[in-house]
Amino acid sequence: MKKLKILTLIAVLCFFYSVGSYAKNSNNLYVVKYGDTLWDLSKKHYDDPFLWGKIWINNTYINDPNLIFPGEIIQFTKHGITIYKKPKIIAKKKVEKKTLWVTYDSPVYFDGRKYYSDCGGGFCVWNKDAFNVGKISFDRYNNIEVKAGDTVYITTKKTMGCCKKFYVYRQMKDYLSNSLCPNEPKDMYYPIGEIKIEKMVKPNIYKGKVVKASEEISENDVVSVVYPYKKIKANPTKAILCKLPIELLFIHDDSLSGHVGLYMFVRVPKAHWHIKKRRCAKGYHITKEPKPLLTNIVGYKVMVDRVNHNIPENTNIGEGVVVSQYKNYMTIFFDTYNSNLKEIMDRTQEYVLR
Repeated sequence: MKKLKILTLIAVLCFFYSVGSYAKNSNNLYVVKYGDTLWDLSKKHYDDPFLWGKIWINNTYINDPNLIFPGEIIQFTKHGITIYKKPKIIAKKKVEKKTLWVTYDSPVYFDGRKYYSDCGGGFCVWNKDAFNVGKISFDRYNNIEVKAGDTVYITTKKTMGCCKKFYVYRQMKDYLSNSLCPNEPKDMYYPIGEIKIEKMVKPNIYKGKVVKASEEISENDVVSVVYPYKKIKANPTKAILCKLPIELLFIHDDSLSGHVGLYMFVRVPKAHWHIKKRRCAKGYHITKEPKPLLTNIVGYKVMVDRVNHNIPENTNIGEGVVVSQYKNYMTIFFDTYNSNLKEIMDRTQEYVLR
């Protein structure tokens, strides 16, 4: 009997030895040792401790994943149920923000020969026939002046069969104080209305309807087929000006572009036309690229101050955008919707840009 027990023990030891040898020589079998856990075995065989659940599911005899015993055989396999593995966080590519542009009306300046204006992305020049193409007329018995919705007739200097719209401009010659000076414009126009052509009544005579009008239109206004405008960044760069004096010519509310605001037409005195670079006391500079005034400051934000002679500090009246410039004449737009204009400019007061 004692001999039988010894033989049985030898047989059991041989079994475990053979199993251990098989498991040792196999790539996917492992004999559990004292202190082993599924967490540690997953880290060792899968290089990821979070895949312990894969071992548990693929070895169905393990009832409790927290209870494995020495001598048990565990099979490691790439097959079967795949446990979710938390993906690595990949940095998102930076998406470049698209630049937003705003369209502003631009006045037209006349130097006695040609017409000049900011136009789209640059500067446009027209001869007299290309800009001033005709005259407007209407039923004066029922209307002294016309507004949006009224019918008008356009008499052109030549047949304009290609055009579907005409634009109306108001002449502002009286506001140019030094029109006789050779370096300054002789006349200025700004758009006040838009006319949609309905039909051609006779050669060179067109019937149309006023679709937009910021002011009442009269027969003295100029009709043109061009519409100057300037596209400027919605968030323009701020210019640093050194108390550059300006003279107010007139103020005009928005006409065609659809903004809620005021256009202020100003003039820089002749003594301040040409300023040397980096001389802040007598001139100005822009943060990015210092240049003389007459180069170009269109598209920059500027601060407008009213000069106070009784106190040492000027009064800031608001922040505007320079939307047009011709020589020493500038147009500054103030967005009244955002309430960045504290008071309306007065021609009896002195103002500076900073």
